[in-house]
Amino acid sequence: MRENKGTNIQELSDATEVSIKHITKFIREGRISIENAPNMMYPCEVCGTLIREGHMCDSCRNRLTKDLAGAAREVGQKDNNNLGGRTYNAVDKLRDS
Repeated sequence: MRENKGTNIQELSDATEVSIKHITKFIREGRISIENAPNMMYPCEVCGTLIREGHMCDSCRNRLTKDLAGAAREVGQKDNNNLGGRTYNAVDKLRDS
């Protein structure tokens, strides 16, 4: 990567015979820095869109935030109504989407 700063994750994987999954893991652990590698991106854990930081792309992060806020509102409404019954937790809400 030092010699070819323009390489991407597929080219790095092919040249080193290390899987993209392992390279991604190394980047997230900080074992590989992509700061000076403008073409180095790895897949979002949710949708596979290429990203440069974190675990999720902005779109997936926004959708998760919206879903969690909606789930919290539903739980709050159910608690306020004291209707009993089943309340959803965040995981249930994401599974229903």
